[in-house]
Amino acid sequence: MNNEQMTIEEKMMAVANLKGKLEEEFVGLGQLLSEMKRANTFKVKGFKSFKEFVEDSFGFSSSTANKIISNYELYIEKLEVDEMTVLSIGIDTLNLIKPIVSKASYQDSMHWIEKARTMSKEELRDEIKEQKEVKQMTSKEILVEQFKETFVAQLNIANQKEMMFKIALYFQGMELDSVSLKIKKTLREFEGKTDAM
Repeated sequence: MNNEQMTIEEKMMAVANLKGKLEEEFVGLGQLLSEMKRANTFKVKGFKSFKEFVEDSFGFSSSTANKIISNYELYIEKLEVDEMTVLSIGIDTLNLIKPIVSKASYQDSMHWIEKARTMSKEELRDEIKEQKEVKQMTSKEILVEQFKETFVAQLNIANQKEMMFKIALYFQGMELDSVSLKIKKTLREFEGKTDAM
């Protein structure tokens, strides 16, 4: 049975079972928690927030639950790294590289994942420290700045809040799965071009 066919009660029981094996099962746990968070399961179960739901139902701190979810969403959903690789690296090491990987190009992300797989934590910390010292504006950041300037000028936008509102209006009613696939495809094309420079 895949997770989408599970009832809320079955998902909750699965989370409780996986919690005791966090280091070996954080991917499956991340998937279940991510699905429950997106589905607002906390409301169905009578809680005011996801934070209260995970703390009361599973004894997790919400920060731990959110780390598990963000690892799943970044490494498995967004970057499509295979589960065995993610599990072999381990949750602590993935958390260590996550701030860099979450902002990096696809190719750079894969490079950091390979480093995490092959280096000791001490070597990896040294690499991260070096990376922070030489940080400069990435091609993504340049594109965002150029787009913001054009967007503000063309649509007569006064501030960030108004810009986000107009973006929300544009995307309202769109099928977000197809938008997500298009973004992934376009992103990889963009990164391919910038890597070739």
